[in-house]
Amino acid sequence: MDWNARCPMTTSMRAAAALLALLACAPAADAVEIGDYEAMLASSSAVRDAKWYVKGVGDAYGVTNAVLAANGKPLLFCAPRQLSMNADDLVDLVKREMESPIGPQLRQRKMPVELVVLVALQKAFPCAQPGGQLDVLK
Repeated sequence: MDWNARCPMTTSMRAAAALLALLACAPAADAVEIGDYEAMLASSSAVRDAKWYVKGVGDAYGVTNAVLAANGKPLLFCAPRQLSMNADDLVDLVKREMESPIGPQLRQRKMPVELVVLVALQKAFPCAQPGGQLDVLK
């Protein structure tokens, strides 16, 4: 029996799973605190890096969602299937989250921007079914 018959994952899903496995073995990088991220956005020399960083975080959550879906697990967020978000879209989501009533608390707690991206994605694209979304703030 060949691999595709035993594991009906697409090539991209297998690649994503392999990438996640490799990343799990890599040394952890320091998280970027939300205040540092906002300072990067305010700096003309670092704004591009800040945008691409957030885009990479968003893409990683998208890949994670695909792996969760392939394994029948609750998703992190439930964006429409054909949604394509660019760096500016993700920057806007994070900005809206930081302008929300919990924004000052996130800054005070020096929340990692990676978590703020996830919370913003969860609020923008909630899952309709109960138990269909992992709650990262519990």
